Amino acid sequence: MEMKRDTLQILNLKTRRTISSQLKMEGHPMLCSKLHDEEEVLESQYEGQIGDRLTEEDYTTKNLMDYDQKFSDKVRIYVQGGNGGSGCAAFSRENYGLETPDGGDGGDGGHVYFRSTGRLSSLYDLRRAHFFGNNGGNGLSKQRSGRIGRDMYYSVPLGTEVYEIKKPNPSASLQTADEYKLKLADLDQEGQFVRVATGGWGGQGNISKKDIHFPRVGKEGEKKELELRLKMIADVGFIGFPNAGKSTLLAALTRAFPKIGHYPFTTLRPYVGYAKFVDDTQILFADLPGIIEGAHLNKGLGIEFLQHADRTKALLFVIDGSVGTAEDDKRTPSSDYLTLMNESRSLH
Repeated sequence: MEMKRDTLQILNLKTRRTISSQLKMEGHPMLCSKLHDEEEVLESQYEGQIGDRLTEEDYTTKNLMDYDQKFSDKVRIYVQGGNGGSGCAAFSRENYGLETPDGGDGGDGGHVYFRSTGRLSSLYDLRRAHFFGNNGGNGLSKQRSGRIGRDMYYSVPLGTEVYEIKKPNPSASLQTADEYKLKLADLDQEGQFVRVATGGWGGQGNISKKDIHFPRVGKEGEKKELELRLKMIADVGFIGFPNAGKSTLLAALTRAFPKIGHYPFTTLRPYVGYAKFVDDTQILFADLPGIIEGAHLNKGLGIEFLQHADRTKALLFVIDGSVGTAEDDKRTPSSDYLTLMNESRSLH
């Protein structure tokens, strides 16, 4: 416990250094000076341990997305199981010149599965995509069945929800107002998988049905239109108003590189980073996009981004202590806190 407490103090020093630099850039010399004095106290207490106790290897990060424009937390895709192979209508003349049916059955088509993995972090690469199972092979003569189509497993990010889109008119290709969505799976465990499309049956050959003189075509694989939604999984989620300092805090606690700026809604997508301690304990932090009053009513960036707070084990409110200092500023730290409480409660 003492080692972990010391490690947290070192993290505290690193956090103060980063925030101090940020305050200096934003023109707050008094606050910056106060932080600097506290840094000197911590430095004297933990002299020589900053580089030894918490090395760069122990202080790793996992930045979920490389580019803002390549993050997507909701996509529509199409899946189809493999088609069944056709049966074979063949005859042998081995028994005194008589024709004997010996055509094999077609192989069944392969299924389509989605499997969750923590190595992926966005649905961006899955957008506008079609996913297919392998087709079954056609039956052959001499009572040989066609090969069975291989099942296909496609990887999706951990925390993906899978919905099947149901439409009154199946031929409609565009999104319609009267469609509804049936939840198929919530892939919130590593390696969890779900079958999303079933392969078609293979057609019968005349070894199975003697009166077949023409090949029986295999059944087409199941077709579905799906919607995938990603909800991030983290230990601690940072919730706050735009430009409250959430990204600065994440950069200080981890080596993630979130986008930091001096204007609202700098963070337009979630970022995560994790701190790994010397005892191999890990804490995964998530910097969520800024919310405003009424976000659950789709104001600001809307409820689409609030969904990422659903699966965090704890929410950390990041509040700007300088709000309310200007004469025309109606916000105060306490009012921000109450707003964040109301918005977070609306999630459940």
